[in-house]
Amino acid sequence: MFIGRLNDNITLNDICYMEEARKVNNDWTVYYKGECYQLKKQSRYHPPAKSIVYVRRDIEGNVSIFYRNILIEYTVVKR
Repeated sequence: MFIGRLNDNITLNDICYMEEARKVNNDWTVYYKGECYQLKKQSRYHPPAKSIVYVRRDIEGNVSIFYRNILIEYTVVKR
């Protein structure tokens, strides 16, 4: 049993989420639940094509994409 205090900066969304691995396409897009996410270029943290990223959906429905535990910015591509 853990008895202690959590960090004040941790929210419920930080610990309650669904996570799935996705492969980055050649055009730096990722598909998840019928949506297309265009990853933004970010200096050295830009995931190379064909690499694996992790897409998280929290309990409020917010989507986050991580590569090597670093949050990656994206835009939703309209079809």
